[in-house]
Amino acid sequence: MSVSEQGRNFCLFFIIGLLIGFLFDIFRGFRRNLKLANLLVDLQDVLFLLLSGLLYLRSVLLFNHGNLRFYLVLSSAAGIVIYALTLSESCVIMIEVVFRVLIKLLKIPYYFAKKNKKQN
Repeated sequence: MSVSEQGRNFCLFFIIGLLIGFLFDIFRGFRRNLKLANLLVDLQDVLFLLLSGLLYLRSVLLFNHGNLRFYLVLSSAAGIVIYALTLSESCVIMIEVVFRVLIKLLKIPYYFAKKNKKQN
């Protein structure tokens, strides 16, 4: 494998680390807006683990032909850490706003159905 391919893979796995951090923030925003039972929180954690594991495994198979190298793990870990230190808080705020708007939009049909039921 040439040095340019290794550099390309390093950058790709850095981006994959950023994506895994963003995926975690989506789950974190979901958890902050909906109060779930402990069992559902545990299931959500397992779902995150499966999704991020599948993303990482699929990326290793697709981009590096199944060869897991130390520098790939290092670059994806660096992507996760840099995302957590720089973009995470602002993304969580935006994700929470999106979830709040979605929750309000989902409550609108319930409100009108409840209002129509009272009138009848």
